[in-house]
Amino acid sequence: SILYDPELRKLINQSNATFIASRNIPKGADPRKRLLELSREHRSCIRNCIENMQTRMHLGNTDVYNDWVDVLDNVDHIWHLCELLHLDVVPGAELRFPEYWNMVVGLLIEGRFEACRALLRLHSDAETPPYRDVEIILRTIPLFSVNSGISVPEFTARWRAWKSSIRSKIDSGKFASRPELLKIMKLLGSEEPLFSELKPHCSTWYHMLTASLLLTEQTVKIHDLTYHANQCITHYGGVPSLKLLDHTLLALLNSDLATVVKKLQLTADGGWCAVHLTNLLTLAGAFCSPHKSRGVDLDAMLLEYGQLLMSSLSFWQVGLTYLEYCANGNEAMRVSLIDLPLISNDVALRIISVAKDYGLDDVVKSVCRILCHKELKKGSFPGALTWTLVAEDSEMAGRVADQVLQSFARGCSEVELGCVKFIDNLGRSVLLNPRLTFLSKYCEFQTLYENKSWEAAAELLVRLIESKVSPKYFWLTLLSDAMPFLQRSSTPIPSLSHSQTMILLACLEELTMDVADNIVESFPNFNQKTHTLRIAIANNLGSALLKESSSTQPNFVTIECE
Repeated sequence: SILYDPELRKLINQSNATFIASRNIPKGADPRKRLLELSREHRSCIRNCIENMQTRMHLGNTDVYNDWVDVLDNVDHIWHLCELLHLDVVPGAELRFPEYWNMVVGLLIEGRFEACRALLRLHSDAETPPYRDVEIILRTIPLFSVNSGISVPEFTARWRAWKSSIRSKIDSGKFASRPELLKIMKLLGSEEPLFSELKPHCSTWYHMLTASLLLTEQTVKIHDLTYHANQCITHYGGVPSLKLLDHTLLALLNSDLATVVKKLQLTADGGWCAVHLTNLLTLAGAFCSPHKSRGVDLDAMLLEYGQLLMSSLSFWQVGLTYLEYCANGNEAMRVSLIDLPLISNDVALRIISVAKDYGLDDVVKSVCRILCHKELKKGSFPGALTWTLVAEDSEMAGRVADQVLQSFARGCSEVELGCVKFIDNLGRSVLLNPRLTFLSKYCEFQTLYENKSWEAAAELLVRLIESKVSPKYFWLTLLSDAMPFLQRSSTPIPSLSHSQTMILLACLEELTMDVADNIVESFPNFNQKTHTLRIAIANNLGSALLKESSSTQPNFVTIECE
């Protein structure tokens, strides 16, 4: 797969930077020059990938990359032709510079005339008249260029005159004793392509096409390319022998970009070529008319390619850059991000950060809830609370706070829970949920009690009981925490006042009378605990009444009689 091979992974990363650059071209200016540069960057990535694969095969003495080299080589052929026909366009002109054809055999049919002359000069007979004539002919060959300032009719006149001079030399017999030179001169001087002479040197019909057009019709019009291509195809088995690459090239020559894109989607590169080439063509306006764009859905292609990358832990962030430009990209991001395996907290934090950047709050909440449940399974309440605060999830914060309170109610100590100090440091975050706020206040009571701030601790505890903001299953725990303030002993812990004790009594009465919440079944020894509390409250009421009444009695004046 394109996602897992190290060489192909480089191709994905390099092409992503080019894709992003294509989407950030300044508006208002003609983007064609920049798009052409970006297209060549894509092709450079392809060639670099091919070279790296060939190097690795050579060093490892293996053919593991043979299939991929073929696929990428075909992609490069298609891309290059598409670039020349639809991106490397001269404004106001219908003609394209024809010297782009990939020649495969021989310097002549590759159009490398200077190199051809250099080789001829190395021949032992280079100083003989026939070779000097060929040297002159090759040096004076007319080459058409849209930037040369020569009109097509003027070039055609020069071209025909040049060919006529070659045929005159052939007819005069100057090359009769040199069959190799005669063959070259016939290829150069013929008005019509010599397919029988070209075929031994061309491995495919499109190699023959480039060679024949270079030597016979450099100013060919785009709409004539299909005619010339069909002539060459007949020499290679005809239409039945054509493969995917051949059909794609034919569609390109016929300016049928919609078919080209469909064919490219069938290649084994995971849609890489189809997406990036279609992106550049779309930005260049190649699909401006409904006829040309029929069946081409760049949005769907970006979506599919983006989702492919999102399925990999290595490329999911790259995939987001493609989904960003889809109409339904946010929905795809949402689904794909939630499906990513949370293998570590670092990955989770990256997902959360990206989701926040794209405004996907439900993804943030979903990821944090998953991690929160994991922390709860491990018994880590601080970890669970951390993830609820990251997501600012009030509902989940309430659930976690409930579990902490239930653990307190079952008798777990602060040491076992390990969250009191954590909650003390939350600051205003405890206001996220009422249950979390209550938990924070209860932890504050625990801290005050441990620090022997008994009066403040007692006052806070009574306020918590009176407010009834705690869940009913926690009332018995709060009442039990009040026991040290009800028992008369030698400790310096103060006793509760009459009014404070009455608040505890009212809470106890409501708790024992309420059977709807099954409080009795929830706690072992419930009746025994409430009985003990009732006795302690009654004793404290009596003591508080005596103490408060004695402190309010008027001072009597004693009169002594003699």
